[in-house]
Amino acid sequence: MTNHNKLLARMSGVDGLKTGYYRKAGYNVVVTAKRGGLRLIAVVMGGENARIRDRIAEEKLKAQFAAYEMANIVNKGDVIDKEIMVPNGELRKIKGVAKEGFSYPIPRSKKGAIKKEINLPERIDAEIKKGQPIGEMTIRLDNEVIGKIEILSPVRVPKAGYWLRIKRAIGLGA
Repeated sequence: MTNHNKLLARMSGVDGLKTGYYRKAGYNVVVTAKRGGLRLIAVVMGGENARIRDRIAEEKLKAQFAAYEMANIVNKGDVIDKEIMVPNGELRKIKGVAKEGFSYPIPRSKKGAIKKEINLPERIDAEIKKGQPIGEMTIRLDNEVIGKIEILSPVRVPKAGYWLRIKRAIGLGA
């Protein structure tokens, strides 16, 4: 079978999708392509012929791949560099971790415009379960919220026992 999507062989990263011709609509194509984690979709309708349709789709994809990149903003398990006090816990303080990763397509010119806001309490009471939500990270691009990630406790923090609380009260415990 002959594949009518000539961009599959001509342009790196192209992996599909649909070509067509309809008398009233002309030559059409929907092209998907992926490079470096960034997936783009180009739709061209009403082309005079298949060559023109393909050239327009290729130009659009090349322009957008040059203008955008997939920014890896947070990885699953990243440690959040803000301590939370656990005054009545066996551990006195903990740092949370990101519940999941977050990537986002951004214009290359705005790579430095991403801001992460960490929303964590100053203190939290024990008992804390491993994986328990303890806060949230809000991710913004140009003051627009583009994502939110839960921050979890990486460890279980039992409530401090009686003798540990006594030692701490007299200045002997950590």
